[in-house]
Amino acid sequence: MSLENDINKIHAALEKCCLLLEPPEIYAELRPYINEQISKGDSAEEIAIRLHWDYLAKRGKHYRLIPILITCAFCVEAEITNRKKDIETTNLHLEQAARFLEEAENPPPPESEIRKNLASRGGEARAKTFEPAIHEAIRLLHELKPRAGWKTKTAAISSIVIPLSVFISKHEIRLTDPNLENRLKVWSTKNSDLKYAFESTIAKKTP
Repeated sequence: MSLENDINKIHAALEKCCLLLEPPEIYAELRPYINEQISKGDSAEEIAIRLHWDYLAKRGKHYRLIPILITCAFCVEAEITNRKKDIETTNLHLEQAARFLEEAENPPPPESEIRKNLASRGGEARAKTFEPAIHEAIRLLHELKPRAGWKTKTAAISSIVIPLSVFISKHEIRLTDPNLENRLKVWSTKNSDLKYAFESTIAKKTP
């Protein structure tokens, strides 16, 4: 199956997602906005970083549109690199598109249901305790990132661990593991947003 077919399948899936929104949206009317952002020089990654926090916070009445817009942005970039016959980069864009498409197709349940499920597993208090530290780690990864990106995940962790420990101490966040570097490694495997923050800020290896 060609990459062009893969891209078109994702666009078709996004169109269905738009029709399931309350109220429904017309996907064909959203695509020109993303095309314009990409043509102005924004990358799909930058659009994702700018918008995704609003989605996680459920900020604004149209927050469920956000993963649709981000997925569309990665598809647009995939179309551009596919026309240039850059198969490797096109596949990378499609991997990110698939990640955000999953969010678009499986929106988070109401906050009350999330709280209920967390409580039933005994994890609500722990999740709320660590959440500010994880959000701060994500912010630091982007703010302190070298121009060319972090060389390795280890280098990124080493660079943010001190300012993050200051934040944790200031906000009196209690960690069960005093080794913050180990804690960051664990969080990055369990928290999808922190994992994506590492992936998007580490420099891509050149062949």
